Amino acid sequence: MRSVSFLIATVGVGLVLVAASSVQASPISQPYSQNFDSIAVGGSLPNESTGSVGSPTSTWAVVADGTGNHWYQNVLSSSASVKALDSLQVSNLGTAAPADNFDVRTIIQGVSFTNPGAINYTGGLRLLASSSSSVNSSYVVDLNFGANAGRIRLVTWDGSGNATVLPSSTQSSQPLVPNFNVNDSYELDVLGTYNGSGALTLSCTATQVGAPANTVNYTYTDTAPHTGQYFGFYDSMSAGATSMTANFDNLSVTPEPATMSLLVLGGLAILRRKHAA
Repeated sequence: MRSVSFLIATVGVGLVLVAASSVQASPISQPYSQNFDSIAVGGSLPNESTGSVGSPTSTWAVVADGTGNHWYQNVLSSSASVKALDSLQVSNLGTAAPADNFDVRTIIQGVSFTNPGAINYTGGLRLLASSSSSVNSSYVVDLNFGANAGRIRLVTWDGSGNATVLPSSTQSSQPLVPNFNVNDSYELDVLGTYNGSGALTLSCTATQVGAPANTVNYTYTDTAPHTGQYFGFYDSMSAGATSMTANFDNLSVTPEPATMSLLVLGGLAILRRKHAA
């Protein structure tokens, strides 16, 4: 498997947001998929807006893995609790109704970092956010690569920057991916389904690429769900870290049920093939 080297640190609640850049172009139409291979090394994700929490040094750029594949890499540096955000706008996710179910997923490549110890380093997905560069009013589904490695969690942020960590803020109570290894690659998949009353159930799955038995799921239902149009990447470090490098690939957002997903199934299968070896 591929590995990368890290320089940074994880998450704190209620920190001040600092917008790193804002280059938002036209909204993206669904279904959407991106494997970064068509973007030159050093380039940026089209239509993105980036941001951060806690005033870190944060950079996003396409990098090559040496075998012809490209990743989208974030390097995050600080000694404080910090977060990095990278978001795209999807104008047609729809309202909170069964006809507007959706699926968002990405692959996280071997995350690397300095000074792991008791420090948390996480990487994952951000969805249904009301802002391109703020954690306010959004969901985050991420995987811990540092202390308590292999734990998946869902964080729901209210409009004031306060976070609720699910299923528990106690990390040892969060679902654990079997046989987790920080040097392996993992696919995060978030399936959102609405009921007739508009409640949203998020089925969050983390699976080791090439080892489907090493998987874990957490499901949560929100009766008053977030409804923002932004989705994208998220990574974070807790206080005491120096730096981290997180690599993302095969970002996709597709409508559900499967009748719509089949429109992009072939394309997504091609994207995943480059990680199967």
